[in-house]
Amino acid sequence: MILSVWSNPTLSAGPDQIVCAGDSTVLNATGAVSYQWTGGVINNVYFTPQASGIWIVSGIDANGCNGVDTMAITIPQPAVFAGNDTSVCPGFSISLNASLANTYQWSTNTSNGNTYTPLSNEVISVIGYDINQCPAYDTLLVTVFPAAVVDAGPDIQVCSGSTVTITGNGVATYSWDNGLTNGQSFIPPVGVVTYTVTGTDVNGCLDNDQMVLTVWANPVVSAGNDQAI
Repeated sequence: MILSVWSNPTLSAGPDQIVCAGDSTVLNATGAVSYQWTGGVINNVYFTPQASGIWIVSGIDANGCNGVDTMAITIPQPAVFAGNDTSVCPGFSISLNASLANTYQWSTNTSNGNTYTPLSNEVISVIGYDINQCPAYDTLLVTVFPAAVVDAGPDIQVCSGSTVTITGNGVATYSWDNGLTNGQSFIPPVGVVTYTVTGTDVNGCLDNDQMVLTVWANPVVSAGNDQAI
């Protein structure tokens, strides 16, 4: 009799793979005629792996001999941090500086590390990609405070020697130019002076306003020459 002993096929499951979460891939073994993968995977048909793991394939060649090989699928767990929620005064910029990822894509179309000026309350999102180009997501809440509004008070006209009190209102603190103290009385010199106040509200936001103080010189009155009668 003749006894033939066939060699088992040299089966290749293919190279190990890195697959982003939610993406599909295909397992394509070679070296045999038919293949059976663990996990219900069909050879050369796309599927979506749910977790990292080892996939085993057995293949049968034309002689009915069986070969086995394995391949690993790794699903990375990328991360990104958009930064802490923040608040700003109107017209001020914030720095968009995400971390933990390799590259970043902001919803504002701003490059990571650059500044952005929000016009109103806004939720800004960022996508961070790891070295495998797998994405992670995070958001940043930006609150824009109401604009500060300071009022320097009405313009004032007085005669020389009069006592004047200039008082700003509308915010929390006031800083006047020309050495003035808010709400403090003083006797101004003759002339026309524009006073500017910078007001700061409870959120630290600033506003400016002006008032004009006009001091008239007192008239020089003549009663005439002394007389004897």
